Amino acid sequence: MAATSAPPVEVLINDAYRQILLRLPPTAPSCCIASPPTWRSLLTDPAFLRRYREFHGLPHLIGYVHDGADGRDLVVARFVTTADTTFRPRVPEKGVDLHVLDSRHGRVIFRRIGKGWLDESSLIIWDPVADHHQEVPLPEAFAQEEFNLTATVLCDALGCDHLDCHGGPFRVVFVGVRDEEGASATSAFNYTSSSGSWTASPAAAAAVADEDDWGFRMPAPSILVGGTTLYFRSPGRILRYWFGDEMEHLSYVDIPPFITQETRGTVLMPAADGRLSFAAMYGDMTISFWETEVSADGAVDWVHTQNALVSIPLPGVLIGAAASLLFIRTEDGGIVSVQVGNGRFQMLPQPAPQRQQISGLIPFMSFCTP
Repeated sequence: MAATSAPPVEVLINDAYRQILLRLPPTAPSCCIASPPTWRSLLTDPAFLRRYREFHGLPHLIGYVHDGADGRDLVVARFVTTADTTFRPRVPEKGVDLHVLDSRHGRVIFRRIGKGWLDESSLIIWDPVADHHQEVPLPEAFAQEEFNLTATVLCDALGCDHLDCHGGPFRVVFVGVRDEEGASATSAFNYTSSSGSWTASPAAAAAVADEDDWGFRMPAPSILVGGTTLYFRSPGRILRYWFGDEMEHLSYVDIPPFITQETRGTVLMPAADGRLSFAAMYGDMTISFWETEVSADGAVDWVHTQNALVSIPLPGVLIGAAASLLFIRTEDGGIVSVQVGNGRFQMLPQPAPQRQQISGLIPFMSFCTP
């Protein structure tokens, strides 16, 4: 019986290289900039990239997007890279007149503000890695400036695992609050890139009882739970939008009890087992965590899970969250990320210009490979 020939030496060497490269941190690819051509061919191989993303699991923090005044009475959105990489994406339209709303599945969504009172605004969907953006008009009923609204973006590719969503079909979920015959009401709309049009949600509009609850906190990313439920933060409540295949439901959820105006910031976060988490920071830098419990009839109750003391160089305000990270703006305008669980913190690159006092940020999670 003929002996089986051994693989060529080159194949064995390349496989060893793959095992080494597979373990490089996703947030520090700059060490590969001076790599030899052989390594670069391996690093850009689609099969290796797929294996790399599966090995490292969820996408990692690559940067964050914020907006603010630029000193000329213009609103400008900016991307701040946090990873050790040369990746420096250019915000569409130089960020002028763009309000960042959310980010998910490799995309960032902005609201473009109209130039005048009667000018129609629109949404911009941006893929920083692919360096591509697309403008989407607002639903006709919300095309003017006087309405309170927010929106989020999702990958709409069938069977996608969302480890590296770039290009392909996407979906926009839009919610807005407006005054109807003296009472405020909330509406939801869905847009798909494949159809190029909006569809009004059949869900019953949820009434807002208190005028102080109008609108949505911006920028404040929505939370996607279980793939079919979105949560949006409004000043005094949380809007829950369930968009299953057979029916849709739109309702408001009260924030956890004992949350007062004396907090130094509150954020929504995903929790385990398809639940929602709520974090509130107080003046002594203690963060209180709550999680939802949903009954059989759909009612939501909050359960307090823990208090955690944050130890960072300067006091600050809680302004954002992503996965297991919290983001705090310190008194001097710096941005700190804090790992939930172990409390480890990292000083992030500062927003421009001159350590601007931003009110919120939208994290951008992705894989950044050479």
